[in-house]
Amino acid sequence: MSSKKIDQESQEMLRAFVSEALDSLDTNEPLVENLLEDNNSEYVNGIFRVFHTLKGLSGFFEMKVINKVTHEAETLLDIIRKQDKPQNDETLSVIYMSFDFLRDLLQRVNDDLTDESGRDEAEDIILVIKDTIKKVQNVSEEAEINPETIPQSEPVNEELAVEEILEEIVENDIADDTQESFEKDE
Repeated sequence: MSSKKIDQESQEMLRAFVSEALDSLDTNEPLVENLLEDNNSEYVNGIFRVFHTLKGLSGFFEMKVINKVTHEAETLLDIIRKQDKPQNDETLSVIYMSFDFLRDLLQRVNDDLTDESGRDEAEDIILVIKDTIKKVQNVSEEAEINPETIPQSEPVNEELAVEEILEEIVENDIADDTQESFEKDE
């Protein structure tokens, strides 16, 4: 949206969006620290909803830069949500950076009625988020059990195995009988 094409009512709606979006960012940013802990799904979902809502509303207001950034941030949070495990400081830093950048971009929208001035910075932020997405996905994939990496045991000769088990049983029975006999003699 260009400020030249926006009527007064649309400007008011856009500023209301900015105000609500900033409140939402401020309210939910403290949840990020909880992603370091186990059982963090409530916090992940809260942060995910912030990015999801901003993505939808920015699309409605044709704020393409905000839309692209929130899309990537939402993707990151969706992956984290599916993993359901604590995150590291590096991932949290990227989420905080996303909050800060969106806050700055929303201030620009409030002033200029467009988010175009943040396009170049957004491309950098998007690259950082995408890189973090890859890292988070790799950690998840490494944590999964890969059947090819499980060491395989030697094939078992069933007859030999049965003989060894029988020998052990016989030895234990003899040892038990000897022990009982020894105890009787005392």
